[in-house]
Amino acid sequence: KAVGSVDQTVGVNLMEFHGSYKANNLTAILEYGNIAYTDNENADGTSGYYLDLGYNISEIVSCNGRLIPWFRYGNIQKDTDMADIDAHYDVIKFGISYYPIEQITFKLDYGKNTYPDQESENVTLINMGIGYMF
Repeated sequence: KAVGSVDQTVGVNLMEFHGSYKANNLTAILEYGNIAYTDNENADGTSGYYLDLGYNISEIVSCNGRLIPWFRYGNIQKDTDMADIDAHYDVIKFGISYYPIEQITFKLDYGKNTYPDQESENVTLINMGIGYMF
């Protein structure tokens, strides 16, 4: 047996739900995920969800492509078995996505991770990104 190796099997159960609506310039996406472990002394699992709502305003502002301001609310519960209050937080983001063509997007968002139990300081996030075919 190699140094540092572990002789243990951990069972994994992964569940995910994804729903989306894209019509009439409205975009709505709901995602839920849960992972649970058996025979793992470090954690029982993690779960979380988010809801995105956006509206394509490209016709309103006479823009080629799609221009979508959006809002996200999410909730993350890491280590679902632990009393660690830092492992539970809410995510709120506002952003804008620009699709010059269907396969490419440019994104900018601003958000906060807030900890309901206030042991941790809230975290401010600013993200920029480019996506291709996702």
